Amino acid sequence: IGTIPSEVGSLDDLAYLYLSGNNIHGIIPVTITQQNQLVHFDVGENIIRGEVPIFKSPIIKVVNLSRNHLTGSIPDNIGDTGGSEA
Repeated sequence: IGTIPSEVGSLDDLAYLYLSGNNIHGIIPVTITQQNQLVHFDVGENIIRGEVPIFKSPIIKVVNLSRNHLTGSIPDNIGDTGGSEA
């Protein structure tokens, strides 16, 4: 229970982040979406609010945002990175 600290996005070589089903609330920090090495991002089944984020990583393969309270549409860069799954 809690929020995702923005410091998580400052971790060197962050590639996989699994936070599914943890009653996390708040927003997805921009520092995470700016990670260049992010391959798998899973925050499904939480209480996250805000806009669907745009991820900077050119190698992201999996983004799970299901069962949250996000608004907006899925950005073009999700699912358009050569075999990624949205």
